Amino acid sequence: MCQNVESKLKRNIPLFYIYHFLTQIRVDNVLWLLYMQSKGLSLWEIGICESVLHISSLIFEIPTGAVGDYFGRKRSLQIGAFLHIVTYTLMLFGNSFYDFIIAFFVFGFAMTFISGSDTALIYDTYKVLGIEKNFKKAIGTFMAILIIGELTSNMTGGLLSRINWNAVYIGAIVSRSLYFFLVSSFYEPPRILSEKNRSYFRIVKNGVAQILKTKFLRWLTIFWVSISFFSSTVYFYSQTYFKSRGLSPFQVSVWFTVGSIIGIFVAKFAPKLDDLIGREKVLLLSIVTFSVPLMFYGYLPIALSILVMLVTSNVMNVVDTLMGYYVNRKIDSEHRATANSVIGMGFSLSMIIFFPLFGLLSERLRYPTAFLFVGVVSLLLLALSLKMILRYSSY
Repeated sequence: MCQNVESKLKRNIPLFYIYHFLTQIRVDNVLWLLYMQSKGLSLWEIGICESVLHISSLIFEIPTGAVGDYFGRKRSLQIGAFLHIVTYTLMLFGNSFYDFIIAFFVFGFAMTFISGSDTALIYDTYKVLGIEKNFKKAIGTFMAILIIGELTSNMTGGLLSRINWNAVYIGAIVSRSLYFFLVSSFYEPPRILSEKNRSYFRIVKNGVAQILKTKFLRWLTIFWVSISFFSSTVYFYSQTYFKSRGLSPFQVSVWFTVGSIIGIFVAKFAPKLDDLIGREKVLLLSIVTFSVPLMFYGYLPIALSILVMLVTSNVMNVVDTLMGYYVNRKIDSEHRATANSVIGMGFSLSMIIFFPLFGLLSERLRYPTAFLFVGVVSLLLLALSLKMILRYSSY
């Protein structure tokens, strides 16, 4: 590697920290539902818009992941950033249900250009520089910065909303524009496509095969996707659950903010935890601290329920921090964006199915039974996944 290329790649590394902060500066993070209600949409219509987002992600996740592997990860990130600007422009001027349907479809499409390509560009930068061992430590900091960015975004959005809704979405457009300029400043790590990957469709096929045909990666992905969609569902429905237990919206927001602040330190500690006890024990610990408490979540006094929420929500900060490291160590560079997109597609598909199912269970059987169901099912699925990971582990 020539000195000029090495110098350019090294300049990527400080930009990655800024990138993870800007990724979360969307300003409308906790306001978009209220904004759409102010435009006259019902909760049912808003739910349909959310479904459209996940359907869009599901359809385009793998094809756009292959765009990153074939045409370049930087180019894919630029397309995604530009489409984010389009999304928030549509949100700013949207006034009807169909306007927002289009906005959410574009939003899902935009996310797929970023999902997979950002991880691939970052990991390959470390790999080409010969410092992959530093990646595990860096991802803990990346995750902590993501959470700080989310907190900053929520506060900024709240301040802008005191002006008016236009200020919120103009702020979102500005933040996404800064994001576009940042990803445009990345230097693409050099890659050489092998003969078997000279065509776009071969990259799609071979990238998908990296996950589905490698038993270790397949079960590691199932574990990651499973705990992700279980955790996301519990996290979102916990907001309405705590409200049903008598907490005010302000109190709910305070406790979720506390959880996010704790998450900053948890994410930083995750790589050290992996060094101390190893991958298998980390995964086992995540099952014990996630699935088991959920079985009792809905039956506990409110103070203990809040404690369970703080614990289970931060299990994901450990898992998300380390899983990117576990998975990317086993993926070929020329398939990295596509293979990571398979994981994103699995999450979208699971959310489309499981998110409304949990809502139905909560309405028909009430929250305690619904949370018990999640605890039992997640325990069985995650335990099976861990058993298979141990069987097919190759390092």
